[in-house]
Amino acid sequence: MKFGQNFGQKFGQKFGHKRCFNFIFIGHIVTALACLAYALPPAGADEVQRVRALFIGDVMTHVQQLTAAERRAPEGKGKIWDFAPQFQRVKPLLWDAFVIANLETTFSGEKRGYRGYPNFNTPDSLSDALNELGVDLVTLAN
Repeated sequence: MKFGQNFGQKFGQKFGHKRCFNFIFIGHIVTALACLAYALPPAGADEVQRVRALFIGDVMTHVQQLTAAERRAPEGKGKIWDFAPQFQRVKPLLWDAFVIANLETTFSGEKRGYRGYPNFNTPDSLSDALNELGVDLVTLAN
């Protein structure tokens, strides 16, 4: 049994799987509220602001997304990966929100080989695409 599986089983047995989920979910909410506090007017201000928060995820790349994003680099010097087109249909839904994304991959570099499930490794350009999409905060806890 791998360390991660063993840890997860012990944690789940100790606290209960439902409680683990609640703990993680509450952590996401607290993080979002802390970040949203910066958008609120100072105490005593006459203005009321509305803030919309959206949680998206899991953000990861399976082999199909890697293949769709792969492009030939300019001047034929290797490859590049452009993930932005994969987010075009959802981008209009996020324009006026504070967007929190749950990242479910690693950025370990091309040397380790880009791949999907079960050993995700994604090109760094995914972070550029998330930035273009309007993601304000990325969480790593799941």
